[in-house]
Amino acid sequence: MQNQLEKINGVITKYRNRKKYTEYKLVLTRDTEKWKIYKRYSDFHTLHKKLEERFPVESLKFTMPPKKVFGKMKEKVVSNRVSQFNTYLQQILSSETVRQSSLVLNFIGYCPRISGKWTKIQHKGDIPPPRTFSNIFIYEKLLYLFGGSSLKSESFNDLYSYDFEANIWKQEEIGGEAPDTKNNTIVFANGLIYLLGGFRGEIETESFSQNLNEFYILDIIKKQWSKIEAKGETITEQIQAAIYHKDKIFCFSYFVTPHPTIYILDLAENSVKKTETKNTCEATSLLNFIGVGENALIFGGKSLMTTENFGNLLILNLGELRFREIHPLNTFTDLARHSGSLTFVPKRISSLNSLNIEEENIQSLPENERNPTVKSPLVGGLIIMGGYQDSHQLHSFETFFWFDLSEQKFFKILNAKLQSNSNNLEDLNQEKYLNVPADRYGQSAIYHNNKIFLFGGGGVDEYHNKKFFNDLWVFQFD
Repeated sequence: MQNQLEKINGVITKYRNRKKYTEYKLVLTRDTEKWKIYKRYSDFHTLHKKLEERFPVESLKFTMPPKKVFGKMKEKVVSNRVSQFNTYLQQILSSETVRQSSLVLNFIGYCPRISGKWTKIQHKGDIPPPRTFSNIFIYEKLLYLFGGSSLKSESFNDLYSYDFEANIWKQEEIGGEAPDTKNNTIVFANGLIYLLGGFRGEIETESFSQNLNEFYILDIIKKQWSKIEAKGETITEQIQAAIYHKDKIFCFSYFVTPHPTIYILDLAENSVKKTETKNTCEATSLLNFIGVGENALIFGGKSLMTTENFGNLLILNLGELRFREIHPLNTFTDLARHSGSLTFVPKRISSLNSLNIEEENIQSLPENERNPTVKSPLVGGLIIMGGYQDSHQLHSFETFFWFDLSEQKFFKILNAKLQSNSNNLEDLNQEKYLNVPADRYGQSAIYHNNKIFLFGGGGVDEYHNKKFFNDLWVFQFD
């Protein structure tokens, strides 16, 4: 851990003016990693006051720029502060004692590494055909995989179960009236799979019809389909995601308006109610949604106005229907993406108990020195992996991310091979990563027993031709 701390460098590169204050952009590097955070004058001032209390004054040979009530956002004032804060940043990072304090680590968004190892499972049985965007969940000690899209853009309505102990897939035989729609939105809850919306025919030839108020239920215990026509308001927009909460399904349209439309399907009343969010959100598609308690957590996506991908996290309270953006302590330049996977883990990864040096140090501080804004009522974290970083380039599975919901902080997860022999990615990339999933999007991932299971997805072969996968991988945390 100490070796990691010795390699951190930082510089202030830019600034941006808000309505009443200026934010300074800090770019931090450690080996091949790079992350950025924004800090304002008051953040530097608070840090300096606490460092003065913790360490002898003579060890901090720096004087803070004076506060200004008027003219503090003028270009000359801000430029001078950039220079002064850069001097300050270099000083605290060059001092071994100061650099390793929890105050500085928290300030720079320090992120200890989490490691583990990918293993390809030699699965057998009725292995599902290659596909993207299938749904994966665990029920009664079995892993279930449903639906998805084929390389020919055909929609699957098949169901497979996977026995962890026997390492065998089984295609389930299903009775009843099977859906003849495709591009459905899918929700799993209490042993039932709900298929919402979708269309018949071919969109490319415009010979299709939407059936947005029609939905199907698949009982995975009885292995039986049933069809239901929802009453109430008509769903007029294609649904991009849905979340089950308290006997209701919240269906999210594409975020094409400042106040996105939400259709609430009341399962007890079998009726649909149309509403919209109370506050605004940027026009976005290809988002990742996941339900956690009373909230929908929303990550990433692709802007409908530009080609930009996002790496931000939003919380939408399902009772209030109000967005709140999470402002993490740190972020990474390679975090933004779309069409990856977002996996919720209901507890803290055990690896963090030994790696999170910040938490160890904070516990020894007086109560009034701890940062009350760091903690969150949400417990557990999110695993973010794969997907597109731009219109052509896919993210590698050599590294991915954990976002700790309690600490409000990102951690980078590395495959164990990246921590052996060399810290230089150029050297490592000369080796064949046979123990890492190929770069891909639209994969299905789920957490189970301190492991991440990953199936399928889409990418390219060695000749750069489009390819879909049906391989099964597991990542075991150290």
